[in-house]
Amino acid sequence: MAINQEFACWAVGFSGMDGGNLHGPIWFSGIEPGGDEPPSLLPTRFCYKGEDGRWIPCWNDYFRQMIRGFTGFQFDQKVAKILFHLFCNGGRCVDYNDYMARFLYTQDGHSFKLNLYPLNAQNVNENLWDQDPRYYRLTGLPMKILYRAWCADNRFPFIKSLVERYSPKVIVAAGSSFRRDYILAFGRPDQIFQEGQKYQLGNNQLTVEEIIVTNQENTQTHLLITPFFGLGGIMADDDLIALADLIHKFL
Repeated sequence: MAINQEFACWAVGFSGMDGGNLHGPIWFSGIEPGGDEPPSLLPTRFCYKGEDGRWIPCWNDYFRQMIRGFTGFQFDQKVAKILFHLFCNGGRCVDYNDYMARFLYTQDGHSFKLNLYPLNAQNVNENLWDQDPRYYRLTGLPMKILYRAWCADNRFPFIKSLVERYSPKVIVAAGSSFRRDYILAFGRPDQIFQEGQKYQLGNNQLTVEEIIVTNQENTQTHLLITPFFGLGGIMADDDLIALADLIHKFL
């Protein structure tokens, strides 16, 4: 197989990430960018220059002007509700919508958002790859399992280097069925075979697993692997508040 070199260069970096503040205490990770747009090597947009000279994505005024419907993004609404409860309830913001419109994923905000895999897709179903030859043309990889393996070998080291350098206090990894992928990206491979501390959200059956990631200078990041933020997972405001309260314990 011949990897598309344009894809290879694009994928090892901030591609597919909303970004924000790498120094923020809480990072949120999804699996891959969603939406109904055709798969493409989307340019990294809305950037500022970090202290090391690298351009970093974020949500800023230009983003808000160009993407008028951003306050309707379902995943990010839930992130905003968590962060509003943690940092702004009764303070700088009126409600989570206000937080989302002004502070979410900003250069000096509380959070940074990334995705494990960079290509956009309508869903995480592997059959989508088989049904749409554009994924093969973009990557040179005929199966999604090969794409994920390539990202684990080439993209995950970049992600892990960010965690090593910036040592976020908490990473919220949404999507329990991708537990192994998250641990490979943020932790050690042997931790896949170790069961972390389990927490229940409130009085329901939703479970969060905590994996401890030790970073440079022996600082710790709490990797919280949660159900997906959406149908069948974390949907209710009470569950989001319970997750925010759990995160607060590790800040």
